[in-house]
Amino acid sequence: MATPAAPSAPDPDELMLARLAEMDMAAAVEAHARMMAAETADEFNDLGRTYQRMARSARQSIALKARLKREREQPARPERPPLSHDCLPARVRNHIDRASALALRFTERDAPEGTGIDEIDLVDALIAIAVDDGEAAFLGRPTESLAAEALRLVGRPRRTDRPPPRPDPKPTVLWRGPLPPSLRPPRNSSA
Repeated sequence: MATPAAPSAPDPDELMLARLAEMDMAAAVEAHARMMAAETADEFNDLGRTYQRMARSARQSIALKARLKREREQPARPERPPLSHDCLPARVRNHIDRASALALRFTERDAPEGTGIDEIDLVDALIAIAVDDGEAAFLGRPTESLAAEALRLVGRPRRTDRPPPRPDPKPTVLWRGPLPPSLRPPRNSSA
């Protein structure tokens, strides 16, 4: 005779988040009540900021609790076995090599010192793109497009030491109207 499956024990993280959400909500309700009972504008403003922070904390706790529940209920995706560069056709390998070289040149130019992207990560991203696209579609894509997608997948470092772009200067108008006689080009006089 089969025994009914025992209910799984509640996750301690979810219990803690549920308790935290309750406390945050209670704090938000209390801060709101005090804010509404405030007698001066300064007191109202201070309690308003407190209420805003408590309400935000409660929303974040509830959102995190919902995300954990979604992740728990979502079926696990099967991991794809890692592919080697060597098991791909030569034309695909060459296309990957060209795209990774282009991406590396791009990141070495833009990335601050010591924050470049590892070539192995780029090649792995390009292999994944090749497998997803299929050989014909992958070979039909330009290397610039592949390099950009691989950088997006790997997480291209952003340059932070670059100054903001300067606005284009407007041309300065020095003179409006007809030129004075001394600045006019000479006329060809034919006699």
